[in-house]
Amino acid sequence: MNDQSCEIVLDLSCHEPWEIGAQLDAILCYPNFSRERQCKIANAICAKLVDGWITLHRDRKKELLPLRKIYTEAAKRVSINTLEKRRKKALFAGHIFLPLIKKEATGHLPVLRGEIRDLPLVEIARFLSPPEEGGYEENYVTRLRNYQENNVWPWYPIAHLAAAYQALARLRAKEKDSASFDYQDIDFHKKVVMLCNIFAEYFRASRYTKKIAKNLIRITLLE
Repeated sequence: MNDQSCEIVLDLSCHEPWEIGAQLDAILCYPNFSRERQCKIANAICAKLVDGWITLHRDRKKELLPLRKIYTEAAKRVSINTLEKRRKKALFAGHIFLPLIKKEATGHLPVLRGEIRDLPLVEIARFLSPPEEGGYEENYVTRLRNYQENNVWPWYPIAHLAAAYQALARLRAKEKDSASFDYQDIDFHKKVVMLCNIFAEYFRASRYTKKIAKNLIRITLLE
């Protein structure tokens, strides 16, 4: 991580639920950015939300307009064009991280190709990005490394958060609810932070995730 703090504190007494949601989204999608840049991205998300609400709820325009003094044109100039793409990559990273802590979380080993066993990260990566041409590929080691560099390693600092979002997305989809989240849904944000802190302990307990556990940031939500 660059100059990111090892702990991020989000305070509900100072911020609205949607502002907390924007902060969590910025942390999830830009884990290796400095805390200052993450906050600017969160502000850009908030500015976009405010503009959308003013357009959608014209009857509340008078109530919502003061928010533009907080989330100004300067906030909107911060690019968030890659947000959706990065969120998908973060959730995919969460999909990769979950098997690493399955034993600690459930007491059961993960299953790969019908075989129940421990799965180190490199084996999960090989499964998701197998060698071509019947198992032989001259540059496979390099390609596998590039695959991990693009899809896994950038999310090490928030592996617990990515895994929490992925787990909750699966749960909501199973319950036939939307797998996406609402920025204003404070109960969801609380669940994410609670689960990511539980997962952090699982990462610390697993013998395959010591390197990840060492880099995890602490995320605290104050009420």
